[in-house]
Amino acid sequence: MISATSVLESNKKELQLSINSFDNPTELTGIKAWSQLMLQLIFMEPGTYPSLPDMGVGIESYQYDFMDDILSQLSAKIIQQQRDYLSDIPLTAVTIEPRTVNGETIMLIQLSFDLGRQGEGTSVIAVNASPSSRHFLDFDISW
Repeated sequence: MISATSVLESNKKELQLSINSFDNPTELTGIKAWSQLMLQLIFMEPGTYPSLPDMGVGIESYQYDFMDDILSQLSAKIIQQQRDYLSDIPLTAVTIEPRTVNGETIMLIQLSFDLGRQGEGTSVIAVNASPSSRHFLDFDISW
């Protein structure tokens, strides 16, 4: 059974800082909007908003830690942050896997969402803490 909250959430629109071919703001809906909001929460440093000092995962602070030590801790923190600040998003699971690509370690963060009657949908965020960029984490997202 699909809940009223899931129906409302699937219709939510998240505006982007770009325009489409009709000169209107680009909008993301459903799983794309949820993924964008989760991405912002994952990269946000705690303390960014003084009124919500604990909001944000602050993934950049994990870039110099050992991957094996942080996987379960980071996954638990993402889930807790979603429950605290984006509880209307139907997130069902977070899976984090390290991968080595071209000699660099990347982290694949898979977010699973409940799509109601359509089953489950996933988005994957690939995060790279490159030695060449030092203080910036590059990322890519796929739906």
